[in-house]
Amino acid sequence: MAIKHTEIKNGVRYEVRTAGASVRLYTNGVFHSQWNPNNPLIGSLWDLFLLPVFLLSPGTDCSELKSRLARALVLGVGGGAALNQLLALHPECIIDGVDLDRVHLRLAKRYFGLGRAGVNLVCQDAELWLKSAASEPYDYVLEDLFRESDSQPGEAVRCFECDAMWLEQLFSRLRDHGLLVINFESVAQLNAACRILRKACLAESAYAFTKNGYHNAIGVFCKMPIDHKVNEREILKWAAACGMISARYSQRIRDFSVRRIRL
Repeated sequence: MAIKHTEIKNGVRYEVRTAGASVRLYTNGVFHSQWNPNNPLIGSLWDLFLLPVFLLSPGTDCSELKSRLARALVLGVGGGAALNQLLALHPECIIDGVDLDRVHLRLAKRYFGLGRAGVNLVCQDAELWLKSAASEPYDYVLEDLFRESDSQPGEAVRCFECDAMWLEQLFSRLRDHGLLVINFESVAQLNAACRILRKACLAESAYAFTKNGYHNAIGVFCKMPIDHKVNEREILKWAAACGMISARYSQRIRDFSVRRIRL
């Protein structure tokens, strides 16, 4: 693995490493992002941010799916792997990305190909941005706000608790048919958020996406009921129909689980 970029700013060490066509971002040793333009899905945790997009449209008609994915918001850009996956599926999708780390955004543009039309990267605290910035509602909102652990250097933890006020702010930016995707450290954190959603009646549909080898649980929520069939097999059929699965990584990509949560 080659080191393409190294810098230290305000006591934080940033590295961009490459292996073949794959690009990785590390911040103080924390693995933030990986992107390979030849393989949009590689069997990593980041795949679980994109695979729920299938819920926007039943069946394998990619043109219908893309029509329901016009605008996306990503809170916590890192190197931009999640943004690149969305663009690999739908190059015309308009994406706003918010990250507090200015270096992350600069490296995302320089090494991860995100200095392009249709991608608006903003350096700001995500909470402040949600409260103050005006925008059209989104079809897809990803909340992936993590920082380095104070007690365990090199480990990533959520920036703050996903409480009722935060969930309300996230849902306020979502279209009625849209998806809210949140990266939780654990199933326990996801279940706690679902208890809040039940009490507040913010969502009609909820799913948990998990993957072997990871403690994280990806929560996927929608204001409206999702009535079509959702399981691992159907999601993989959609991904294959849209050209998102390569033969090289097909077995790794299959190693995930999806579970419907009653609200």
